[in-house]
Amino acid sequence: MNYLSRKVTRAKQLGVTLVELLVGMILSLVVIAAASSVFLSSTQVFTTTDASSQLQDSARFATYLLRRMIQQAGYEDFVSGAGGAGGDVAANRASLPVDLSGAGVNLGRVLEVYGVNNGRISAQQLSANTAPASGTLPGGFFTDTVSVRFQGRSTYTASGALSADPDNSVIDCLGRGVPSSSTTAVADRAFSSFFVNINAATNEPELYCSVLRADGSADTQPIVRGVESFQVLFEVGDDRTGLAPGPSGASLPDGAPEAFRFVRADQVAGLGVCNSQGRNLVSDTVNAWQNITAVRFGMVLRSELGAKVAPAAAEVFFPLGEAFGSAADPGTIYVAPLDTRLRRVVTFSVNVRNRGSSMQTVSKNCGEP
Repeated sequence: MNYLSRKVTRAKQLGVTLVELLVGMILSLVVIAAASSVFLSSTQVFTTTDASSQLQDSARFATYLLRRMIQQAGYEDFVSGAGGAGGDVAANRASLPVDLSGAGVNLGRVLEVYGVNNGRISAQQLSANTAPASGTLPGGFFTDTVSVRFQGRSTYTASGALSADPDNSVIDCLGRGVPSSSTTAVADRAFSSFFVNINAATNEPELYCSVLRADGSADTQPIVRGVESFQVLFEVGDDRTGLAPGPSGASLPDGAPEAFRFVRADQVAGLGVCNSQGRNLVSDTVNAWQNITAVRFGMVLRSELGAKVAPAAAEVFFPLGEAFGSAADPGTIYVAPLDTRLRRVVTFSVNVRNRGSSMQTVSKNCGEP
């Protein structure tokens, strides 16, 4: 072996220097750190996107169900009633009590739309005239209650008679079909209520659906998870006929609402009702609740933990819109805790469409524009 061959062999056996090793390690660590950062960032984006999608699904379902229930409020199955359409309306009006404040009066068996501000009460409890529980829940969550009553709709037998089976065109808030009532009595109407409560199994604030069917069966189930605030307002109309021109410049027909506003449930009963224009001579409270024209909903939904980085300052939400936020009404201004949950505000209004001839308009002061 010559000198040159020995030199080449020796060169192949030489290692790297300490400096080269350190530089290589540093470069490797930089690459690993960059890859880890991309991975963690991708994971967080995926988690946030998934949480946002779940909130969207929850909001869509809650909106659909609440909208459908309010649109069914006051529905009357004229075909099934022995007295027909006129008899049913007459039975409805004749059953109205003189005073809702008296003991033993069942609000749920009278009113097609009813609400409780900062309170929660199931359909069964409302029908039994039980006092509502507080709507300020452990953990700083808030709830109002909204309840609706309506008749159902059945299929027909081969002979053309109504069967006992619902045709599922009218459902309760658990999605179950409501069959036709056997009588025209208001007590035979199905009844659905919505409120938020803490689920004992999950320790989560959840929107509950409570039903009381015409056959006497009852059920209460959570339907939407992570509802931290559930707020409800009711729209009423002012009848100013003969006192001021309507929007077109001329007075509207008697009984036509000319101005509308949203009020809390506890404010509805305090609305004065002018009975001088041929309205039902029953209590003002009954007339006021019979005159609800729309319902406005506001909710704050939350995701699971870990959906985002915790904010540096508390986030403030207005479920019903900033214009309706009031420190005197818990839940309309919701300060979320500093955590890693995503939150979404859902606000919408639904017209009450099944009033018909039982609809009457209210005037707060009966003589003032």
